[in-house]
Parts: sequence; structure tokens; C-alpha cells
Amino acid sequence: MALNPVVYTEKVVKSFLRYQLTAYPFADERLHRQMRQLLSLDQTRESPLLKGPYISLSRSFRQGSAVQDLIAGGVLHPHLRQRIPDEIIQVYGHQEEAIRAICGGKTTLISTGTGSGKTECFLYPIVSRCLELKDEDAPSGICAVLVYPMNALAEDQLGRLRALLAGTGIPFGMYVGKTPENESDVAGIRLPAGASETQ
Repeated sequence: MALNPVVYTEKVVKSFLRYQLTAYPFADERLHRQMRQLLSLDQTRESPLLKGPYISLSRSFRQGSAVQDLIAGGVLHPHLRQRIPDEIIQVYGHQEEAIRAICGGKTTLISTGTGSGKTECFLYPIVSRCLELKDEDAPSGICAVLVYPMNALAEDQLGRLRALLAGTGIPFGMYVGKTPENESDVAGIRLPAGASETQ
């Protein structure tokens, strides 16, 4: 069902006006009546209190290469096709540019809107590199450190990392303020070395 911006705006304004009338009641009935009149929806439409509604339309992001083409071109590891969700057939243009830059060893800044796939811009190249190192039997070590400004963001990405890395044998850990410092303080069970959950 489509959202009617005019009706929605009026609902928001009505709620705001109701709040004003109840939050600041006048003991003087004459002043209360005057306030109710000034804060009526009809009066508010003529006042600077209500402007708009203004509608902002977002254009879709420019399309980039197909994931399969990035794999065929050697930009991403072949195993990523099974790791990336099936519905993602093609990346956006800004994602492709970032992936190619990161895989090329360039320092990369990604600045784009909400829901534009910023995480994939850096996560796909990192996982791809981890898979390459695994293929090369490289010694164990840290390949990347992802730093998030808030625990909530780190915890939000945990599910995505689990899905992307399940069954690959690539380990990862999350360290936040509530991470226990001592092994004895860790709740739960320890999985055997090399074990990973599969989906």
C-alpha cells in the first residue's frame, strides 16, 4: 500500500498539536480556548508551524559488473559466488569501484547513502583475500581488523560475517566492551579447532 504524504503529514501534525495542548495546559479557560484555536489544524496550515510536505526522491544506484564477471576477471575469489547471497547477481557501480581499488591495494574511502552496500565494498575483498591465503596454505594470522564506532554496529555485522564465512574455515572474532578479558569468564561452549557452523 502506497504512502500518501499529505495524509501522513497531517497525522504527524495532529499528533504534534495534541501533544502541545496536553503538555502545556492553561488554567485560564479563555487562554486555553485561544490556544486550542491557534493550534487547530486549519489555523496551523496557514501558520509557519506547518510547511510542506516536501518529497525527496532517491534515484537508484548505478549498476556495476555482475559478481560472476568480477570472479571471472580474477578480482574476487571463485568461492565467493557460493558465499554471496543468490539474489545479489550484480554489484552497484560504487561497489565495483571500491572492490577493484581495495583488491588493487589502494587506500579507499566509501561515502554513499544508507542501504547502498558500503559493507560489501570492503567485506567482499577481505573475504576474497582470506580465501586466497587459505588456498596458498599461508600461515595463520590476522588478515583484517574491522573497527566500528559502536558495539551495536559490530553486533549487527556479526550475523552477516557468520553467514559469509560459514563453512569456509576462516575464523573471526568480535571484541567489544563486554568481551570477557579472562577465558574463565567466557560463557558457552568452545568449539573444537577447525569447527564452524554451517547454514
